[in-house]
Amino acid sequence: MTEDKKPTPVTGGGNNTKTTERLIFLLAGLVLVSAIATALFNYAESFGFGTLSNLWDNLGDYFFRHIWPTWKFTATIVSVLAFIGIIYNSWQLRAINIEEKKIYDPPLT
Repeated sequence: MTEDKKPTPVTGGGNNTKTTERLIFLLAGLVLVSAIATALFNYAESFGFGTLSNLWDNLGDYFFRHIWPTWKFTATIVSVLAFIGIIYNSWQLRAINIEEKKIYDPPLT
């Protein structure tokens, strides 16, 4: 006779203190990091670099004037090479399929 196996009891639930402690430390760490970031931004503004929005505007202008044209050219080259690779690999796979068809699906005579 086979023995009936008892189902294992369900463990877990909302009484996990390790998870609660980790979440509390995570939130405290995020508050600390945000306070440090705010202090650094205020410190940078005191030197006359402008506000945070001006900083983002300057970074955006630099990106679109100096990096974006090179990025577009590089992306175009990569896209063309990827398309050529797709065509080449399709031809290679077709050749493999033809050879496999000769081996695994011989003509009936």
